[in-house]
Amino acid sequence: MELIPRSAAEKAYEQANKVQFGPWSKPVKAMTTAGGKATDYALFGHPEYARRDGLVQYLSYFHPDSGEQRLIRLTFGPAGT
Repeated sequence: MELIPRSAAEKAYEQANKVQFGPWSKPVKAMTTAGGKATDYALFGHPEYARRDGLVQYLSYFHPDSGEQRLIRLTFGPAGT
């Protein structure tokens, strides 16, 4: 999964251990942050809140312009759709 903040120059990637299972689909843009003067950072996945066998995932990130910790819900389709 590749997550691309509003600034095209910045990208956040999901991290995994060295053992990679696949095959994987091609990366897709999953979200756009609100943007602002400062760079959004500290993107974390929260697997403890996952729903529907992982098709619904929650991510949080810090938005320094407002001082807010923001929560994003991503909903994926079943494999092959």
